[in-house]
Amino acid sequence: MYAMRKILLFSVASCLGITASAQMTYNSSPSSEQHSKIDETIVDVTPVNQNSSKVSVLGQLIGNGPNAYGPLSGPWTNVWADEDLNAISFIHRSDFNSNGDNQSGSLRYDLSTDGGSTFNSNIGPVWNPTGSLPGPARYPQAVIYNPSGNTSVSGAFLAFQAPSLNGTNGSWGGLVQGSVGLNTASTSLSAIEDSSTGPNSYIIPEHFTTHGNNTFGVNFSNRDGVGYTDTLIIMKGAFNSATSNFDYTYQYIDLPLGVDADGDAVYTSANLEFQPNSQTGFIVVNAYDSTFAFGLYHPIVMKTTDGGATWSAPTAVDLNALVEVDSNKTILKILQDEFTDWTINDLTSAFEQDMTVDINGNPHILVNVCPGATSITAAGDPGTPFSVFSGINNMVDVYSTDGGTSWAARLVGTPQTFRGDFGTITCDNRPQTSRSADGSQVFFHWFDTDLNIWGGTANDYPDMWMMGVDVSSGTATGVALSSGPIDMTGTDFQNSAGKISFGNVAPQTWDNGDGTYSSHLVTQELDQNTFSDLDPTTYHYYPAVYGGSGVSIDEESLNAFSLGQNSPNPASGLTKVRMNVAKSGEYSVEVMNMIGQVVMTKDLGNLGQGPTSFEFNVSDLQSGVYFYTVRSGGLFQSKKMIID
Repeated sequence: MYAMRKILLFSVASCLGITASAQMTYNSSPSSEQHSKIDETIVDVTPVNQNSSKVSVLGQLIGNGPNAYGPLSGPWTNVWADEDLNAISFIHRSDFNSNGDNQSGSLRYDLSTDGGSTFNSNIGPVWNPTGSLPGPARYPQAVIYNPSGNTSVSGAFLAFQAPSLNGTNGSWGGLVQGSVGLNTASTSLSAIEDSSTGPNSYIIPEHFTTHGNNTFGVNFSNRDGVGYTDTLIIMKGAFNSATSNFDYTYQYIDLPLGVDADGDAVYTSANLEFQPNSQTGFIVVNAYDSTFAFGLYHPIVMKTTDGGATWSAPTAVDLNALVEVDSNKTILKILQDEFTDWTINDLTSAFEQDMTVDINGNPHILVNVCPGATSITAAGDPGTPFSVFSGINNMVDVYSTDGGTSWAARLVGTPQTFRGDFGTITCDNRPQTSRSADGSQVFFHWFDTDLNIWGGTANDYPDMWMMGVDVSSGTATGVALSSGPIDMTGTDFQNSAGKISFGNVAPQTWDNGDGTYSSHLVTQELDQNTFSDLDPTTYHYYPAVYGGSGVSIDEESLNAFSLGQNSPNPASGLTKVRMNVAKSGEYSVEVMNMIGQVVMTKDLGNLGQGPTSFEFNVSDLQSGVYFYTVRSGGLFQSKKMIID
């Protein structure tokens, strides 16, 4: 039985402190695949860091799924991007009604080997259960494993894991682990755990990553058969070249957590990441422990310096004490000064988090920080434990500059909304992190509805918001913090007031070489006008460009285009570039070398809406790295190109 994650959501009815509370239960029972709804009133707080200047990029349909679950409510490591291989993958459950797989618990994946220009969709199935243990898969995660010295996609593997049912929707049955060569459809399955009889007693794996020659997963254990008590499972997979798969070993970490009135440990998520090209890594768990006041969630951090062989004792980060780097005030003081009608004594993190580790071996934990309800004294009501102010949220980079010994904070943004409600399921702001391959740049992503367009107070039409930080200078890249992060979302929404989207971002953001960076976003898009959580769904890929130009993605604007990667790349003669045009207009392309010299230009003429392509001949160019930039009006996008 999967542990219950019980959270009481403290809602704000007015700025005068009139409150109402509602209970939200994270219930993993797969029998209904439903999350309970929240009846909430959200304070409409004017955002302090949001910028509504937006442009659009068209999304690319890449795959199909059986229903809204999985990417919407499960772990987020299902989209992966490897810059060295120019490859992007996305794993998902199978839309068995359209492809003949055995059931919705079968697994397929989508793969691009040209930087996102094109995808081979719905590859597989890599798992196609027939009813025996373990059974149908749920919440799959996957990484691209690139063996040391390999330089081609054909030598790489997709490593995946997913919790599974016992053949029905009654209870969890185990864990599916396996790999598939990206040059073949042949799948190699590891020894598959049956948690009904095995020693590990998995719940739902929280995070999956790869580092060196290994994969790593982190998971809460329910070894007592009832719920999580005090043991975190680290799953380490060592690549076996003889079997083209991973041999898994399991490490048990002592992590006692605070419990609620029913004796259930209170936690929401866990992440595990390593410093690039280093043995240093961190685990961070978003949970309540007895270090702080009852019901307050904080990041709990453990560190390794030997590649995960040993881990330090867990240490809770005190959110109340974090000093914000730009204001030199604590996050707590910032909120106290802004909301003087309330007495705010404590902070809590709101259910979700993500983490990356930078080039210097320092962690960055992105959390939604809010006042804890136990801290509020307004209208004579002290509040209810496990609560947050849903309209007073701050996306905060909780980071260290000394390897986790001490902590500081960077205010990344202030969402206008907190939770979207879509039939029988809900979804919050989904904070996510990524980094450049070398870790010199870190990026923060979250989802939030632009109330200037949609009105209302709920996060029902979310954009993706993004901000980057240069690690060496500690300053925001591209857009200053005071101007707000860049606003991004998919344009399949444009001219359709009933569509919603939630997405996941790959942990690696690519350096375009021109001061811009491309994050890799996969969304699950649903029509709220006809919405059913059990309806088949589609997945779309977006190259989310971030940089000094302010190029971003928006659901409303028609003033943009999406630029694909040239093919072939590397190129020696003719090379083709595909693009999607959202608004007709005059377009041109220029090619620059590494020192910024324009070596080629081409007028593309007046292009109409829709997909198009163009070619140029690079046979006269010397071997090396170049950048091609497409321009229309004041907008531009760039991609890196290699000439043989």
